Amino acid sequence: MQHLFSTRKRYRVEQYLEVVESWTEQEFKEHLRLSKQTVFRFIAEFETSVFMPNHLYGSKPISAKLSILIFLWFMANKNNIRSV
Repeated sequence: MQHLFSTRKRYRVEQYLEVVESWTEQEFKEHLRLSKQTVFRFIAEFETSVFMPNHLYGSKPISAKLSILIFLWFMANKNNIRSV
C-alpha cells in the first residue's frame, strides 16, 4: 500500500516522441517490432476512432501518437512475449 503513496519520482524518458522519431527504420523495428510505416498508419486510424478520448474534463488526454508508442513499447518489452 505504501507504494501507492510513495513520493519517489519515477524515471521517465524526456522528449520521448523526439527520441522515437529520430530512430532509424532498423532501430524502430528492434524496439517496437513493427515498421515505422505500419505504426504511423495505425496511429492515423486510432486518432479518428471512437476509442481516442476527446473529453474536456479531468486530466488532458495524451495524444494518439504517444498512446500507441507507449503501448507498443510495453508490448515489445515483455519477457514472456519475446520468448514466444
